[in-house]
Amino acid sequence: MSKTNKHGLSRYIPADIERDVRVRSKFGCVFCRSAIYQYEHIVPEFNDATEHSSEHMCLLCGRCHDKVTKGQISKDSVRRQYEKVQTDANIKRPFDDLVLDSQSLTVVLGSSIFHGARTLIEIDGDAVLAIEPPEDGMSFPTISGEFSDENGEELFRIERNVWSGPPDVGI
Repeated sequence: MSKTNKHGLSRYIPADIERDVRVRSKFGCVFCRSAIYQYEHIVPEFNDATEHSSEHMCLLCGRCHDKVTKGQISKDSVRRQYEKVQTDANIKRPFDDLVLDSQSLTVVLGSSIFHGARTLIEIDGDAVLAIEPPEDGMSFPTISGEFSDENGEELFRIERNVWSGPPDVGI
């Protein structure tokens, strides 16, 4: 994957733009509300973009992003859904199953309950899946993890809720 588009725009999105896109998307995929996401250039597509603009970018989970890439979801649908998320005061929040008690964090995953945990999965002393307290202005924490195959080769990673890896590897 090229690090720049045909106009020389870097795939690196400035932190202030990323933050604004997260806020406008209400911290989740604009379709399914997943808190694990990628940044999507709506119009123009990244290849034709000359700037990163939070007005023209949103959050999509890997599955929804893949559907857009394959043409199963139109860019117009993405734009409309992004606008809806921004204006809907009752939109589902990602991590609705997390219970926050000031600085103490309780995570409920199925029948497992983690109190005050920062590392949810650890293998050989390395954190494979970790959770961090909410950043300023967020009402829920972020997830980070590195996932490898049986040979130790990285399959994908999640860094502060941002997915990176091949699109054909899913959670």
